[in-house]
Amino acid sequence: MSLADDINIVVSDHAMWRAAERFRGFDTVRIETEVRDALRAGRVSYMNPNGHTKAKALYVWIPSKRRSYCLVAKKHALIVVTTMMLGAAVP
Repeated sequence: MSLADDINIVVSDHAMWRAAERFRGFDTVRIETEVRDALRAGRVSYMNPNGHTKAKALYVWIPSKRRSYCLVAKKHALIVVTTMMLGAAVP
């Protein structure tokens, strides 16, 4: 077991809306799985794929780096606050 397996991950409505908007046909139910996979694989940084940082945020991404997620820690969970596309504006 690892932190990626044990931590509560909450996907915000905003993250689901942005995923559906930016990735046509993407099943937003997959967001939690992609976040856990990225954490397990060590694909996590304080800097987003566009090279910007946001205070108290972490970023994770899929292997192709085409889709990334912004996470914030709240109490006993990681909250997925938005979904980004490579080259998209910083949230």
